[in-house]
Amino acid sequence: MPDDGPPPEIETVELEPGSPLGTHAVVSFKMLHPMKEPHIDPGLLSLISSLIVLAVTSFLLSRWLISPLKKVSKAVAAFGAGDFQARANLSRTDELGALGATFDQMADKISSLVTAQKELVANVSHELRTPISRIRVALDIAHLGDAGSAASQLEGISADLFELEDLLESIIVSSRLDLASRSGSIPLRFLRSNPLDLLQEAATKFHMVHPNRKLQMDLPPALPMIEADAKLLRRVVDNLLQNAAKYSEADSPIVVSASEEAGQLRVDVADRGIGIASEDLERVFEPFFRTDRSRNRATGGTGLGLTLARRVVEAHGGKIWIDSTPIVGTRASFSIPLAPKT
Repeated sequence: MPDDGPPPEIETVELEPGSPLGTHAVVSFKMLHPMKEPHIDPGLLSLISSLIVLAVTSFLLSRWLISPLKKVSKAVAAFGAGDFQARANLSRTDELGALGATFDQMADKISSLVTAQKELVANVSHELRTPISRIRVALDIAHLGDAGSAASQLEGISADLFELEDLLESIIVSSRLDLASRSGSIPLRFLRSNPLDLLQEAATKFHMVHPNRKLQMDLPPALPMIEADAKLLRRVVDNLLQNAAKYSEADSPIVVSASEEAGQLRVDVADRGIGIASEDLERVFEPFFRTDRSRNRATGGTGLGLTLARRVVEAHGGKIWIDSTPIVGTRASFSIPLAPKT
């Protein structure tokens, strides 16, 4: 048997004769060692402690991860259901915060595109309604049999049809350029062209539309060749000339100048008109934007001209800008690269 320590100490007590217990001895045992307590394995205790810590940590970590993921998931579901104001709005600087910020940025861009599309439809509808209404009135007058009145409306009908054609062509070209910029292909026909010929053609068209306006062509004897879609680039010049005519007095001259600057062709169209307020300069290239002083339709136009002009110039690898001072006048300028020398 195993040795559990020394045996217990035995104590004997002698009793007197006649004792109720008799003469027997009473023996008592006195343990020299107390009884041992139950033994617990330290390894098991460490394992239990580790499991408790792991459970608490997992709980806290899951709450730390699941809560923001639920917010992002909820925002995505709401945005997909048509709530374009839904955002995650996570105020974190870790990967989850970056995920939430990326979603919010994407949502902002999509919301802007949807808003722009709605504004485009509304503005196009408005721009189409006015000339169509005028044409309808003219046709009603002609139907009444008043030949004189009907004849007087022909010029107005022609102008309205030209405006409709211009609006539709602007939308089509602008859409083509926008789609091309997203796909990486440019739907332009680049040919070597003489910029002087292009500017002279624009001047000829301007004189046909505005025979009484003074147009000053300040051009050098020769300019280097350019590689461009001449039709679209001339449309840019036409638009700048039309704007100069609209927003300047009939007796004030419009000046067109061109020059070569550091491998670029620069063209300027300057007028002495009402000018543009500084707060409007950054918005003049937005679709359908008109400054406050030009909102009435007497000035004509669709509000797409400068938007299209910017897209055409940028598709040529150039830039377009406007400098203006109210009451003094406006200078619209653009530059595009010259053709490589052969």
